[in-house]
Amino acid sequence: MVWHNLTAYGHPDFECIEKTATELNLHNGISHYWQAKPFTVFSHSHLNIVSMKKNLKPYYFIDTTHRYQNINFEFILLDAAVKPEAGPYLSVHDKDKIIQRFGQPTLTRQCGHTTMLVYQNGKLNHIF
Repeated sequence: MVWHNLTAYGHPDFECIEKTATELNLHNGISHYWQAKPFTVFSHSHLNIVSMKKNLKPYYFIDTTHRYQNINFEFILLDAAVKPEAGPYLSVHDKDKIIQRFGQPTLTRQCGHTTMLVYQNGKLNHIF
């Protein structure tokens, strides 16, 4: 998969996520590494999406801790394309664990293979 230009590539998950974030004035999110990096780099609305492992701990691979600290996170992206046995990567298979820890999201949006859990209630503020 080529990530040099996500909008030219036409990645449907990304276009839907960015549209939803813009409509709801969202800026900071959480996902697995392979979504967080390209979605942050190629976002036209300057989304800050950090990596989290399926154990709900930060995944600092090729990153800095300042992108995680004192941030009011507003959404979590769960990728259905990630298999549960695919290592430490957060996926749709971790949804129950996330809801158990943070409660029900204020909005759930399906964007292709990605489920977007929106928390506009402060439940994701300063979680790292």
